[in-house]
Amino acid sequence: MAEQFLAIVDADKIHDYVFSPHELKLIKGGSFLQYELNTETLPKEACKIGASPDPCISANGGTVVAKFPTRDRAEGFCRAAETLYWKRTAAATVSTAVARYPANEWEQAKSELDDLLERNKHSRRKRQFNGASPLWTTCQACGLYPAAHAYYTPSDKRWICQACQLRKKRSDQKPPGWLHTLKFFDTFEEIGREASPENYLAILYIDLDRLGRHMGKEGTTADRWRDLSKDVDDAVSASVRAGCNALREVDAPAQVLLAGGDDAIVALPADQVFRFVKGYKEGFEKQRFLDGQVKPPTYSMGVAVANSHYPIFEFRRLAEELMRSAKRIEGENAIDFEVLTASMTDGITDHRERVAQRTLGPRRTAKPYTIDGFLGLEKTVGKLKAEGVPSSKVKSLYRMVYQGKYQADLDYLYLLSRLEATPRGALVEAVGQQLWRPGPKGGEITVAADLVEIWDFVHDAETRN
Repeated sequence: MAEQFLAIVDADKIHDYVFSPHELKLIKGGSFLQYELNTETLPKEACKIGASPDPCISANGGTVVAKFPTRDRAEGFCRAAETLYWKRTAAATVSTAVARYPANEWEQAKSELDDLLERNKHSRRKRQFNGASPLWTTCQACGLYPAAHAYYTPSDKRWICQACQLRKKRSDQKPPGWLHTLKFFDTFEEIGREASPENYLAILYIDLDRLGRHMGKEGTTADRWRDLSKDVDDAVSASVRAGCNALREVDAPAQVLLAGGDDAIVALPADQVFRFVKGYKEGFEKQRFLDGQVKPPTYSMGVAVANSHYPIFEFRRLAEELMRSAKRIEGENAIDFEVLTASMTDGITDHRERVAQRTLGPRRTAKPYTIDGFLGLEKTVGKLKAEGVPSSKVKSLYRMVYQGKYQADLDYLYLLSRLEATPRGALVEAVGQQLWRPGPKGGEITVAADLVEIWDFVHDAETRN
């Protein structure tokens, strides 16, 4: 087989592009544009330039890998990709690389390609815009570029840049691919209004664990890489659909903000998180990788819950931090969550550790959890409510755990002494005879505050069956 050339096109900072506007409608449009470019437009361009029926090896997650008979064609595809991204989005960019692909040397060629891509990404010169000028108005949606178009909403008129105008136009059209089967909204407030308590929104970030290592180990040929890459993309997409379908059973909305490759970001009413996670878990368990030859990778989730007016960029940032915290549980599907009551200027996980260090005491949480452990929290809260444990008594646990360790234990024992036998037994089963229990790395943890956080979001008895 004659020597070929590999080309890779990788979108730069997809999350920054998609989430730069603060409105759901524009975020949705940017996500649609990126999805189409990655899964439809660039593969077609590769076929056109490569003069072969299927030059694409993989196309998902913002990355396209294709093979070409000559270096000129490979480099031509890279230039075409850069032009297409700029024309379609007016803001998003890509990094590219080309490497030799000798016969039967996929692993070496792919490794060289990845190294070149990483080098090219670091050497890119970022576009900069100086918004401090009396000569133009800055975009009132993303704040990144000069405003060029009027943007009318039912309540006001604003001015937006060309990039946001393209997002708006795409958002008004039919969603691409499998996303067209989902129910959509135009504002985060609409989703929050469906929650109970009202106006609480959850942003859920899902990511497969150590996928690069997994693909490198199992994708030892171009064909295996192609098939495994497709299986990964299909598994995440199918599992997200399963989670969304679980919400549709109770007529609850879910907005997929980003999906492709090994990760996804979903917005949903805060009280539907458990239903979605259960649906995703069941959907993922049905997936097979390389016809069952490869063990499925594990996944991690981060869930940030706050008022629907909370800044979306911060929502996404904190959900990603929580997802990375969940990855500390190795070898199992895991999740971390936080109910936000104020703007977090520092890291959530750093704050947790600082509280423990400052008080010379245990951690005030048992987070992160395995997925099964997280779903078990919902059942625990459901049982506490069914056994008649008063809400006021449970919520007082939050204040207790943030006292000194011994004072908290004393207050907890006093609380138990004031409960009747049935609710007391339920609370002891849920929390323990003492507040603290052994945790990882020789420390101590408690589930008490975690139960308080989710207490108001568990209200559907059907989910506890």
